[in-house]
Amino acid sequence: MHSITMSEKELNKIEILLQVNLGKLNRKVASEKLNISLRQVDRLRNKLRSEGPKGLAHGNRGRKSNNRLKEEIRLKVLFFIRKHYVGFGPTLAAEKLLKDHQLKISKEKLRQLMKEEGLWEARKRKGTKYHPRRPRRSHWGDLLQGDGSHHDWFEERGSSCVLVAVIDDATNRSYGLFFDGETIEAYVNVMRRYLEKYGKPRSLYVDKDSIFLKNNVESIKTTGDTQFCRMMKELDICLICAHSPEAKGRIERLFGTLQDRLVKEMRLLNISSIEEANKYLETEFWDDFNKRWSVSPKESENYHRTIPSETALDRIFTLRRKRMVSKSLDFSYQGVLYQIISKTPNRLAKKSIVIFERFDGTLWAELDGVKLNIKPFKDAPKATPIEDSKTINSFINKRRPLTTIEKHRRGIGCPR
Repeated sequence: MHSITMSEKELNKIEILLQVNLGKLNRKVASEKLNISLRQVDRLRNKLRSEGPKGLAHGNRGRKSNNRLKEEIRLKVLFFIRKHYVGFGPTLAAEKLLKDHQLKISKEKLRQLMKEEGLWEARKRKGTKYHPRRPRRSHWGDLLQGDGSHHDWFEERGSSCVLVAVIDDATNRSYGLFFDGETIEAYVNVMRRYLEKYGKPRSLYVDKDSIFLKNNVESIKTTGDTQFCRMMKELDICLICAHSPEAKGRIERLFGTLQDRLVKEMRLLNISSIEEANKYLETEFWDDFNKRWSVSPKESENYHRTIPSETALDRIFTLRRKRMVSKSLDFSYQGVLYQIISKTPNRLAKKSIVIFERFDGTLWAELDGVKLNIKPFKDAPKATPIEDSKTINSFINKRRPLTTIEKHRRGIGCPR
């Protein structure tokens, strides 16, 4: 006795055709119910009479698919996945198999194969709050989104670091570099490199970090803009602070992609330091990434503007602080007492001067735009530096190994 596996649709078809054969239902009503032609109704009735219910079962049921993966290719794919691409998602693994090993397999077929072998486990999507999408800007250079991503980029091969990056809202064209921490120096370096590559954008969309916005109520009353905000104003770049991460979702999604793809690319190249990673980003990664993922803007006009001269940029990208000159024509800065050398001391005493400090440590002083002649006199007592939370966390992470739970949460050593 043979068993026949049939779908609910096929069982329903048999029931209707039996009613037609018994004269309880006419052919026209049957064709409407089954959504087939009258001739097809007659063919199926004849097949039911001659072969019985098994004649209406699908002919390929129980047979091996003609599109199944050959066993030889299947074994090769699994070999390379286990050897080189553990933790890779199906999409990226399929790209690598084709590019490096000339094995062509669809990402869906690879996903099924990896699930069968326990090499891939689909992540459950979290229930998230609804955030409507904002339309892209129409012009390249109209709006940049910027942020920093704290992640185990080298997978314990090197010290922890931060990727500071920007992405153009209209085109998805991206750029970024690795740094020890998410500091103003990191953002200045990325912005300056971006300006030199593409030009000056109209606006920059960031979060409410203390680099961009004064978050302390007392400091707001006593001081003006942050150093970075002042730099953007001098460059005529509008700085916009988002109220939530979802508001600048394009840069957040970029980091999600990079935490998967970039991490694995650097693993294959055995990159384990910030210097090696930045060289790879500059010479290869960003060019390939932007060619693949960038899109054409709605409008062809480029909104990037001409940047100031190199000398002007050197002046803009400095830290500036005010100091009061004493009667002895000296002032204290960063634990050092500086003496002003001047032929007109009466003009300088009790005056407020501006200290310009570059990120390489060089500095100078100006009064009403005129550069002063200063020299170090002696070291003064140093004040205790005030670190922000991101700098402190970066310092701690360099010296504390990850726990087993942290490794599991970050997916290190676990199938993805």
